[in-house]
Amino acid sequence: MTNNIASDAPFSNAETAMLSALAALMIPAAEKLPAASDAKILPEIIDGLAVNAALVTLALGALDEYSVQETNCAFVELDEQRQREMIGRADILGFLQFFQMTTLTHYYQDDRVMQAIGLDPRPAWPEGYEIDETDWSVLDPVKARGPIWREAPE
Repeated sequence: MTNNIASDAPFSNAETAMLSALAALMIPAAEKLPAASDAKILPEIIDGLAVNAALVTLALGALDEYSVQETNCAFVELDEQRQREMIGRADILGFLQFFQMTTLTHYYQDDRVMQAIGLDPRPAWPEGYEIDETDWSVLDPVKARGPIWREAPE
C-alpha cells in the first residue's frame, strides 16, 4: 500500500490523469474485475512508475504534445479511440513497455482481481498453485480470443 502524501507525489495532476487514462485503456473494468485505473490500484501503479519518473514524465509530455499537434486537444480530452490512435503513433515505445509491465504487476497484486480470477489473494510462493502439467486446456480461452495485436505495417 502506498504511503505517499500529496507533496511526495512523483507526478503532476495532469500526468496522473494521463496515467489513469492509459491504465483504463489497458485494462478496463469488466464484470467482477476493476479497471487498472481503480482508486485502489492506480496509486500502486504510480508508485511502481515512480522508480523511473524521468522516463514517465518525458513520455507523457511527448504523448500530450503529439496529441495537441495532431488534434488540438490534450490527450485526456480525447475519446478512447483517438487516445488509442495517439498512443499508436507517438514515439513512446520504451515507456509503453515499462508502463505495461508495471501496470500488470500491480493490477494482479490486487486481492479483488485475484479472487475474481479464481485464485487465493496470496503470493504464489511458497504454497504455489496446482495445475496439471499436461493440462493445456487452460490456454483454450486465450486461443479462442484470437489475435489481440495489430499487424505491423509492411
